[in-house]
Amino acid sequence: MSPHSNSPVTQDPYYKNRTETFPQEHLRGNFSIKLNNLQHTDAGKYSCYISRLPKYQTVQLIINDFVSTERGDQGETEQEGIEPSLPLLLLYSILPVLFILVIIFIVVSMRKKCSISHGQLEKRDEVLSALYESVKTDNPDETVK
Repeated sequence: MSPHSNSPVTQDPYYKNRTETFPQEHLRGNFSIKLNNLQHTDAGKYSCYISRLPKYQTVQLIINDFVSTERGDQGETEQEGIEPSLPLLLLYSILPVLFILVIIFIVVSMRKKCSISHGQLEKRDEVLSALYESVKTDNPDETVK
């Protein structure tokens, strides 16, 4: 990497105003270059030689279609682009429906149980009131106990 690779004089016009370097990272051994506004024609092999270390590195740049966002994200990575499998989609769509059906079943069951209990209480009250109803005599002032 030439120390003046971002210099307009030595930089290839094709890459002009599209590259960034990170000099603050050089002491850590990171000599990365960021190429902005990627184009399909940017694909290919790139080599970097660091004379002070003597280190030589070659990378293959492969350009895939990507989606750009306002934040300047570099696009969709391969892993992000993977669609969930059909079984997972079915699972995620069926589970909420089953959950709702279970809730409905529980509510209906509880209502039936309550109405049956309520009906039995009413019948019990009728039987008890009939059993304990005061016996009437001919004399309205007297009641049989």
